[in-house]
Amino acid sequence: DSARGASNLVDMDETAAEPEPLGETPAERMMAICIEDNEDEALCRCMVDNMESKFPPDDFELIVDIREAEFRGSEDAFATVAEDRGLTRQEAETALKNNPAIMGGTMAMAGSMMQCMGGMPSMPMFPGMPQQ
Repeated sequence: DSARGASNLVDMDETAAEPEPLGETPAERMMAICIEDNEDEALCRCMVDNMESKFPPDDFELIVDIREAEFRGSEDAFATVAEDRGLTRQEAETALKNNPAIMGGTMAMAGSMMQCMGGMPSMPMFPGMPQQ
């Protein structure tokens, strides 16, 4: 009986390996990740809209795919996405190097967040010092 129970666990693990979809479109997937990370739907909507408007659809989708792989715990999100697309890591890296827009994807996310928050937060240079 215990052997049969163990094989049932293996079968359940295999079916559980398929992650729950985050959304249909790259924008929906990015929104789901953002809300999970930040819990602020308005901020996420602003960020996703900004990013989606800055990148061609294929580039935006690739950025979202990489972010989703990170979100799902991939140790090497870039390699995971390359494999999902049927590329070797080297082919994917070459494609990435030839596309500076994608290289700036992470910076764009940070920039979008700052823009959506109304700019840089006003913080003193050192704790306890008055702001200017």
